[in-house]
Amino acid sequence: MDVTNPKLNSEYLSRMKKYAQATSVMFSATNVTNSQRYEEQLADGMTSAESFYVQRNKEIKENMGFEIRDPAALRGPNEFTILQFEEYHPLKNSVYSSFLPEHLTEIFKQKSIQALENQTQEYNIIMRNSLAGKIESEVEIEQGDNFTKMDLEELKYHFMHHLENILGMKVVDMRFDSLWTNFQKPKEYNPIHSHSGLFSFVWYLDIPEVIRHEWKDSITSSPSDGMIQFHSEESGRLLTFNPRTADLFIFNAYQQHQVVPFQSDVTRISLAGNISIVVFEDGSEYMSKETSDWAHSMLGKTPDRGETINLIKELEL
Repeated sequence: MDVTNPKLNSEYLSRMKKYAQATSVMFSATNVTNSQRYEEQLADGMTSAESFYVQRNKEIKENMGFEIRDPAALRGPNEFTILQFEEYHPLKNSVYSSFLPEHLTEIFKQKSIQALENQTQEYNIIMRNSLAGKIESEVEIEQGDNFTKMDLEELKYHFMHHLENILGMKVVDMRFDSLWTNFQKPKEYNPIHSHSGLFSFVWYLDIPEVIRHEWKDSITSSPSDGMIQFHSEESGRLLTFNPRTADLFIFNAYQQHQVVPFQSDVTRISLAGNISIVVFEDGSEYMSKETSDWAHSMLGKTPDRGETINLIKELEL
């Protein structure tokens, strides 16, 4: 975007005004849906994915695509220009907050404990080396002896509902890119980090109440013991949450976040993961760049509608 070019700047502002009217943002516990606005876009002939992602990126490519730029020609009468990258993500600089059912939370808690008991020391080291946290006990969640297909299908069913809240459209399929459970003990923590994929999430399977009250004894201007914090992409501000058992947070996979250590002699259990692709009712797909690149390399072309999820199913990924 050339902000020194009045015509381009005017067109950009007009486009962004329409874009702002067609989207909504959720911070903290604010729950805003955008179904009606997306329905208006769908009435104009766009597919579900195009209505909030593909169309937006087409505009970006047209105005900021792969052409070679001459910096001198872009400076304008003021002898400078500012070129800005613009990308859209439904949860850009936002956090979706909700919860999952108690019975499902208890099932995944108990089965995660069983999976940890069955995990070898060697595999535990592999898990710890692949994750950001300074946490001694972490276990991968996958279909097998502990977790049945029905367990994971029920989890997917609930996530599809939450993704519909976020995207404002009917979701008929999705894929978890990875799932793992953290067994966090006193003084363990997750440093500032982000994930890969399209969306990421954390779901709290068990939080002893004593952890939730530690902040009251903190002698500091920023009490945050045992809490999860999300870092704004636009400023130094934080969203700090004091979660309860069954709470769920979904966020942009690139969203920087951290988990502050607690001191009480208890264990907190949380399940985290990434979502790589979402499929809408009309067959259009919203996916991470990694998944798009993978599908392109496998097919030798840009995937058609529904091709990526079908390819994943065929390969049982």
